[in-house]
Amino acid sequence: RSAGAPRLFFVIPKREFSKSAERNRIKRRFRAALRPVLERGKSSYTVFVKKGVLETPFSEIKEAARNQR
Repeated sequence: RSAGAPRLFFVIPKREFSKSAERNRIKRRFRAALRPVLERGKSSYTVFVKKGVLETPFSEIKEAARNQR
């Protein structure tokens, strides 16, 4: 990570996603969806993950990320 690069934080409750493979999959999906947003240069994002996100199609996640400022 270079100085000044955008940072991405995830809040994923272990109660709802007990397996680390699930949590890692969520992080990979969100990093991929937010990549274009991070390139815009905002300093940081925090993603709060709720139950049901694994069933959400990637296209919906990507569209929601695109609409972020």
